[in-house]
Amino acid sequence: RLSAGRRAAGDQPRRRHPPWHGNPSCTKIETGPPDRGRPIPYVEATFFERLIKTAKPRKLIVVVDDGCRRDDLNLIHDAAKKEGTRSRPKTVVTVLGSARGLVHLKLIYSEMKKSSGRNKKRRIVFGSANATRQGFGGKVNAEILCDCPLTLKHHRDIIGWCNDVVSKAIAADEPQGSHAHIEELFGEISPGIQLRLPTFTLGRKREHLSSFDLWIQRGRLLAKFRPEPTFLKISVPLKEGLGSSPLSNIAAEVGFASPETKTLNFRYIGASDDEEHDEDGSGSSGPWRSQYFTWTNLGEWCSEDCFKAKKKEFGSRGQDLRNQHLDELQRLKTGSPERRRACEEFVTRLEQLWDRFGEDASSYLQGAVQLDQTRYAELFDERVDRDLAMLREEGFRDRYVRGYEINELPRFQNDVRGWKKFVESFAEEVCYQNLKKQPRSKMLKAIQKAVGGRDDSHLEDSSKLLRLLRDNWGGMDRGASEDNLELRSIVRYHKL
Repeated sequence: RLSAGRRAAGDQPRRRHPPWHGNPSCTKIETGPPDRGRPIPYVEATFFERLIKTAKPRKLIVVVDDGCRRDDLNLIHDAAKKEGTRSRPKTVVTVLGSARGLVHLKLIYSEMKKSSGRNKKRRIVFGSANATRQGFGGKVNAEILCDCPLTLKHHRDIIGWCNDVVSKAIAADEPQGSHAHIEELFGEISPGIQLRLPTFTLGRKREHLSSFDLWIQRGRLLAKFRPEPTFLKISVPLKEGLGSSPLSNIAAEVGFASPETKTLNFRYIGASDDEEHDEDGSGSSGPWRSQYFTWTNLGEWCSEDCFKAKKKEFGSRGQDLRNQHLDELQRLKTGSPERRRACEEFVTRLEQLWDRFGEDASSYLQGAVQLDQTRYAELFDERVDRDLAMLREEGFRDRYVRGYEINELPRFQNDVRGWKKFVESFAEEVCYQNLKKQPRSKMLKAIQKAVGGRDDSHLEDSSKLLRLLRDNWGGMDRGASEDNLELRSIVRYHKL
């Protein structure tokens, strides 16, 4: 029932004795993507934090579809460690599950027992909800959930299936653990109501991908990184705009850029003519964007393995100079001699501007008879402190120096149409590259190798190509054969 879902998320129970009353000795959660068009499971830390806090499980066994990201597994362990010692599970196991398609099941199995070890109480909660607040909160998503108590007398086979998953998951999580097979089961919940529990494999490694869509979903998107426009600059507000007057030329001569608005910009680190380029970095081997990235409707895409192997090459020209700029910024900490000298240089430039403006100076800059040095020194400190705070942001330095953002692909959990359009655009680009006389795309070369002697129409029709990749992707797990594409060449396209 839906009320059970709300209790699972940590809300107050409506009944006097909630179904998870007591200490569960084992809790098992499985979650997966809802269909082929949305190929990644969705979990979040808050769900597990509330689950641990309310249910206080001694063991937390989590099986997640192998389409999940590594961070999804880590957040479960982090959530278990976050709670206080009283509710922290003694055993936390997270393992991957895989099937020919997707591990679509969303199921929670709990086993509770008294301190004496007798009179175990078992139940399952299953339905459409993922392990999220939205899924179990009851206020956002429209989910179907079933809360079913289990007894040995009536549900021995279902209990046996759940215990089999639990024991094999624990074994698969061991350092030397191997893959384990879970058999399909049709169990009767009550007369006339059958529950089908699926067959799947436990402990599958991430390198073995169950579908083409999962491989694409784990990829990265490239975008030009554009920091805040006044980063490493100080914006000096003016009382009036300079426009195209001769004073604007004077400001430029002193070192202040004059945009159309009533401001002057002073670059306190680097030269005013420093430019960032989209061209490949000098250390890269050839045009890396056209070699390793494939255009899509969301931006240029590369695989996770390609990013890890080649990320040092993925950067625009001028990285050494930008690194130098950030090193200079880092030395401008409060109270440092470098900061004092930089501030004095800024104020000196403004004094020069004041003198050059002559009798018009007070109409544009702060001050009456002379420049208000104190106000502008404060302005300098405010801007430098802001830029230092940006430098401390996680990943900022890498993005700024590289000149690009390379982010994980957004989740398409609730957008089947968006995912369909994205994957189709990928296939269309491969077919477009195939029309070029001298294509640089390594993805195209890998697919050409995989297609081999097949009908070339697969590279002339994007829908045929997409269908071919999806239908044959399982061959990677079974090993190459005459009937399957050489898919390993596609996965390792960046090595060609």
